[in-house]
This record gives sequence, structure tokens and C-alpha cells, in this order.
Amino acid sequence: MTAQLEGPFQPCFEAIPAISLDRWGVPLVFLRHRAQWEGTARGIDTAGHCIDTRLVFPLTDEGITLVSDDHRVRTTQLYEDGVYRHVTMIEEWRQPRP
Repeated sequence: MTAQLEGPFQPCFEAIPAISLDRWGVPLVFLRHRAQWEGTARGIDTAGHCIDTRLVFPLTDEGITLVSDDHRVRTTQLYEDGVYRHVTMIEEWRQPRP
């Protein structure tokens, strides 16, 4: 049985469009990410201090925000034994096609 959503955010949920998927079940919005991206990854500790910038990150399933068509920011969080340790912010720019 599904509970009915109630409260002040209900109109917001109704306005969210359905997600369109390709034949493999991947959201079509991810097509906007197809490109070569270069940028900087920064490890940030729990106090907000930058602890490392010599990081290499593949595209994984962390949160991705398109700032513009040519600029994006990804984040991933690290937990050890259930304790939050740090977040990594990867800021990238789309590279021109060769």
C-alpha cells in the first residue's frame, strides 16, 4: 500500500515531469554529459578545509550538477565505519571536440 503524499510540498511533486529513459534504462538527461571533461578534484574535511587536490576520479554515480552546458560539479562522500570523513568536489569543464 502506498501512502498519499500530503503537506506544503505536494504541488512541487506534481510538477516534476516523468523521467525519459533510453532503451538501456539510462535517463536521457545524461546525454548532456557525453564529452571529455577536465577539471580539479578537491577533498574537503568535516571542518570545510581543503585536504587534497591531487585526486583522479572516474565518472561514478555521485551527484552531478550542470552549472552550464560546459561546466559541471560532481560530489561524492566518504564514510568509514558509518562515520562521515570527507566530501570530494570535482569541478570540470567540457573540452572542445578534436
